[in-house]
Amino acid sequence: MRIDIKDNQGNPRLTVHVDPANPPTVVKATDGRGPAISLDWDKALDDKGNLRHCPVCGCPEFYLKKNVPQLTVFALIVAAAVIAMVFYGFGLSTPALIVLAVVLGLDLLIYLYAKRYLVCYRCQSEFHDTPLLPTDKAWDANLAERFAPPKDASRGAAEPAPDPPAAPPSS
Repeated sequence: MRIDIKDNQGNPRLTVHVDPANPPTVVKATDGRGPAISLDWDKALDDKGNLRHCPVCGCPEFYLKKNVPQLTVFALIVAAAVIAMVFYGFGLSTPALIVLAVVLGLDLLIYLYAKRYLVCYRCQSEFHDTPLLPTDKAWDANLAERFAPPKDASRGAAEPAPDPPAAPPSS
């Protein structure tokens, strides 16, 4: 199992390869820099070796994500669109439609065969090469909101209204 541990902002912090049969309780970067990170495996794996809780933060909820090479697919679609426009420009609509159909088929194949992995809702750590369960679902906005870090009270809060001016002294 490969674990990509993220920091509080969701940036990659550390990648470790773990043997689920003998998981480590503490991991550290191979270059020795950075703090050691404790992993709690007591509730993380069930008897069959399936991931039930995040060993990094203890969150019981994960969502499925597909490992789709976004830049490759985008470049493929742009190239096909340009080729199709050139064909249309020369009045060749059948080859243009064939190019678009081929790209649609390739895009569908990439999506269907892309590897899936689990992501923790709370700490955003990614768990690759781990068995997936039928109960593992795609991202859910309600669960994401439930495990989102608390918002800073100073951000987004309305500024307090200024005190009204003092009434002029009556004579």
